[in-house]
Amino acid sequence: LETSDLINLLIDSTQKFGHGDQFVIETLKDISTPIFLLINKVDIVKKEKILLLIDRYKNLLDFKEIIPISALKGTQLDILEKLIYEHLPEAEKIFSDDEISVQSQRFLLSEIIREKVLRHVEQELPFVTAVHIDDIEDTNNSSPGKQETEKKQRHYIKATIFVERESHRRIVIGKQGTLIKAIGTQARLELEHILGTRVYLDLWVKVKEKWRDSPNVLDLIEGQ
Repeated sequence: LETSDLINLLIDSTQKFGHGDQFVIETLKDISTPIFLLINKVDIVKKEKILLLIDRYKNLLDFKEIIPISALKGTQLDILEKLIYEHLPEAEKIFSDDEISVQSQRFLLSEIIREKVLRHVEQELPFVTAVHIDDIEDTNNSSPGKQETEKKQRHYIKATIFVERESHRRIVIGKQGTLIKAIGTQARLELEHILGTRVYLDLWVKVKEKWRDSPNVLDLIEGQ
């Protein structure tokens, strides 16, 4: 974070301030990088509540800018873009026009899966999950007797979801496996859209105590 030129902290104005929010605030307190606070969903929240949120967050952190926005309606996004542009230093182009990310494909796929996990367990497990892509295989499937042109490309993806406790594992799996099935279905659909092929997604949930303090696990995830 210290090496960033600007940090945008996005909050949902319809949600209550929770442990996850406090964790982020504490993390940012010692950061010298300029921070914008973006208060989203102002199109469905009363002005009085937005003003209360502004007052609360102003007392928590020294924000460079506080900008109420609506990502859905586009409210004040032009102002946000202008302010971001003003606060970013000029520099030479370091990526070509056709590069959309410096991250590996495995890392991007793992983040898609992790995002689906967080959608379901964000309140219970806001910062204690990580995903590692264990294996990716390209396969061509065709039924007997069909023409070669009817073969369909398919990806087999095996991924491990790391949690810190057995109780966390039970939460992610859900009663009779219903939650991990929902996570897998949502992730598979997006992976198929990204890869342009059919996907067989094999998800495993593994307990690794204090994985956030484990160099081996962190190297495994970051080195994807």
